Amino acid sequence: MSLPKNPAQMTELSPRQKEVVGLMLQGRSNKEIARELGVSAGTAKNYVAAVLRAYSVSSRAKAVLAARAEGGHVI
Repeated sequence: MSLPKNPAQMTELSPRQKEVVGLMLQGRSNKEIARELGVSAGTAKNYVAAVLRAYSVSSRAKAVLAARAEGGHVI
């Protein structure tokens, strides 16, 4: 997976997705993300799935690596 170095090529995430990425970077589970954001576990799972799609990856670990590589999605 090649990651963009140019800020103009960074993955576009909504403010909520950026929050979710920040929590994923902390190693939080879907249940913990749900509690933190005040949403259901199913909604948190949907948020995580949207982040995976945004980064075009198939796992949380790859999404975290992509977010770290871009360096701009931590809230």
